[in-house]
Amino acid sequence: VLSTNSNGDIVLVWFSDSDNNYKTIDDRTLYYSFWDGNAWSNPQALAEDQQIVSSPKVAINDELESYCVFSLDLDNNISTARDQNIFFVEFSPDYVSGLNQFTDDSEYQHTSPSVIFGKDGQPYVIWVKNKFNIKNNVEIYDATLYYGELFEKTNIKKICNGSISDPVGLNSYGSSTIGDFNFAVGWCGGNFSNELYLAEVSLDHDIDIKKIYSTSGNRKLSEAYWNFDLKSYSAIFIERQNLLNNGKNCRLSFVRLPGYAPPPNPVIIKPKYNYIYFRDHEIMLWKMTFIIGKLTIEVVDDPYAIDKVEFYIDGLHRCTLDRPNEEGIYSWTLNDRLLFGHIIKIKSYGSGGPVAEDSRMIFVLNPFPNLQ
Repeated sequence: VLSTNSNGDIVLVWFSDSDNNYKTIDDRTLYYSFWDGNAWSNPQALAEDQQIVSSPKVAINDELESYCVFSLDLDNNISTARDQNIFFVEFSPDYVSGLNQFTDDSEYQHTSPSVIFGKDGQPYVIWVKNKFNIKNNVEIYDATLYYGELFEKTNIKKICNGSISDPVGLNSYGSSTIGDFNFAVGWCGGNFSNELYLAEVSLDHDIDIKKIYSTSGNRKLSEAYWNFDLKSYSAIFIERQNLLNNGKNCRLSFVRLPGYAPPPNPVIIKPKYNYIYFRDHEIMLWKMTFIIGKLTIEVVDDPYAIDKVEFYIDGLHRCTLDRPNEEGIYSWTLNDRLLFGHIIKIKSYGSGGPVAEDSRMIFVLNPFPNLQ
């Protein structure tokens, strides 16, 4: 599993099974490697010969402090799940802490852990605690989704309960660009495991839960993978007729949650304030923005935060661009027959619909545009 921080550093964690036999679990070793932008570091062991029964998850902050979480089966018997608990390892490129226990419970299964850094800089664990009921000699799971600070085990908060699978925390370095929440959690749920949910956990530990997808015909969801970009959350997952159909009649689905775009912040970078331009070339600083001949108007904004840029001259809409050039600049050439004072205005639109503007007052001398 991979994780990254806002600097683009990457950490990779995986485990190996010494005898390649999934029925024996006490011979599994966790490894890690860091990517420095040019090469991977030599693999190093995080935990050796452990009874690992969940996929490891990892988080990394900008100081390269990293945490890996996973479930261990303490009695080395996967048929009895009540003794499975959450453990973690703290590590960096030159340090490994050793094994640390997060939950200590012999009555309920603690599984599917995920770890993230919140906007407050603290590491948080998200996991499922399974209760058991016996029906027809079969253990029936009733799950509760929790989160808690990694080093504050007494401050545990419930997110929800019910049918829960594939929970994952979404890193705060992305989500900190929008909204006032600490981190987010996504999971599959519903009575038939046919719904997709997202919860935003605020800095004050308020929880806002949204159902963002529901299948038709009660198809089951599994193997959900989440992503957060500068606009929105998205998830990719498998829809199955049932969870035990050997991969038959499945479909791969994608969903994106709209409406998360931050307000765009467009900036006109050409023409500059109080410069003379002659036939689209910057000449010198002056007492006003003076344009002789044609002019290419250039606008910069975050291309991942906006959907389109509109250009106006004296309030009249002249051009709309929905993508920048290779340098990330939105540009349009003004070559009208114009004299004296005019106003350039641009408007920027995000996916959620907000509008931001920038403008310039220019003095133009362009009586013969066709001669250029």
